[in-house]
Amino acid sequence: PHKAKYAIGLDKSRRIVALKVDVAMLQGAFSDGSFGTPLDVLMGIDGAYNVENWHVRGQIARTNTPPNTYCRAPGFVPGSLIIESAVDAAARAAGMAPEDLRWL
Repeated sequence: PHKAKYAIGLDKSRRIVALKVDVAMLQGAFSDGSFGTPLDVLMGIDGAYNVENWHVRGQIARTNTPPNTYCRAPGFVPGSLIIESAVDAAARAAGMAPEDLRWL
């Protein structure tokens, strides 16, 4: 599980020009060798977007639950969900359809 806080910036033409993301990644009680997963999450946040200004920060949180382990393409699905959620929120705030913002 991941928790992300984000801010997304649009220019006057409503093109995405900035993105700030802070992600907390719940990684379980101990490391099981899946140390690359948080990096995959951070690297997957950009998705298909060419954004000029990025600030992405991740933090691993140890919990009292079993650790997460590798699966196929670990981290890229959560990273994609984070950027797409940010785009949806920005589109709603700008009063436009999310798919219109994605095409800019």
